[in-house]
Amino acid sequence: HLKRLEILLKGHSSSYKSGLHSLTRHGRSTEFMGYREYGSGDDLKQLDWKLLARSDRYYLKEKETHIPANTLILVDRSPSMGFQSSHASVSKLRGALVLAFAIGYILQRQGDPFLFQTFHRPVKSLSHKGSSKKAFHQLVHTLKILDQEGPMGDKKIALQHFSPQSFSHIFCISDFLIPVEEWSSWVQQTRLTA
Repeated sequence: HLKRLEILLKGHSSSYKSGLHSLTRHGRSTEFMGYREYGSGDDLKQLDWKLLARSDRYYLKEKETHIPANTLILVDRSPSMGFQSSHASVSKLRGALVLAFAIGYILQRQGDPFLFQTFHRPVKSLSHKGSSKKAFHQLVHTLKILDQEGPMGDKKIALQHFSPQSFSHIFCISDFLIPVEEWSSWVQQTRLTA
């Protein structure tokens, strides 16, 4: 079912590879979007000369420019995430890890670089953003380890600090039972490192 899903995100302005995410501007690219009539001041390089020869009308080819989104996937491993009700088939943590897998899988198929991290310990096996199959396999390996380890014993957040420009989107998977003071200090420190 995941193969049929897309996550439409706004592309990151500093990205360098093509992805599925449209920009607000149109230009020359590989994705044909449609035709529009020629107007004064338009670039003649975009003129469809074959259409002009067939119809004697001046139309420009419009193509859509795409860039990928840089994404951070965060998973909460606090003790409260170990809870599993009698009606649930999995704990909150296992559900969060499955959701992280799904998001990573979709992003990898779209060609969007992503980085995975937990709230309570930076994951060293995924130290660089990536959209390759290797990056996804590293994510799967890390998720298996985290599933075996279970929730962390302490509640203190130990997140790596990133500059705000590092990511265009952050997926935060948590039950949000972490004290607000820890959240606000992490956000504040991340802003200061920019």
